Amino acid sequence: MKRLILACLASAALAGDALAVEIMHWERRPLAIPLPVDEERIVTLDRNVRVGLPPALANPEVLRVQSAGGVLYLKAFEAFETQRVRVQDVESGDVLLLDLSAREGASSEE
Repeated sequence: MKRLILACLASAALAGDALAVEIMHWERRPLAIPLPVDEERIVTLDRNVRVGLPPALANPEVLRVQSAGGVLYLKAFEAFETQRVRVQDVESGDVLLLDLSAREGASSEE
């Protein structure tokens, strides 16, 4: 998990065929991932993971989180302040931390 690379891709709702890509490296510090409200953000990981949500985000009316084949699909339905999310590698048990936040008008390219 130390060399975990995240590629945050903008949702397909972006104009044209261009998708924004941001590469982040896990260096034992929480990774900040801003989410635009009502747009899906795709986070590609190099491993299958389990996601642990804090109580404030565990409501499906606030945030939808789906994890499949090493990819997280995140969609915020309302704005929220920064919340720490625990992501655990299914095989090794290694943990990384994400700081998710959501706001109206946020770019899915941040």
